[in-house]
Amino acid sequence: NIMLDNQSKAWLIDFDKCAVKGGNTWKQKNLDRLLRSLNKEKVKFANYHFQASDWQMLLDGYSKI
Repeated sequence: NIMLDNQSKAWLIDFDKCAVKGGNTWKQKNLDRLLRSLNKEKVKFANYHFQASDWQMLLDGYSKI
């Protein structure tokens, strides 16, 4: 789960199925799932502001980890 506080700082929460994993296959699956979830929320809420450039920024930051 991703939450934003009142200063627009992002927080990742709820790690109930968290585990250390090797390899890279799971990483792309997680990114695909996150993108599906973000797009689903965009459809549900008129004031939900998510666009392709936001996703690209996330991928750019992710690739630096």
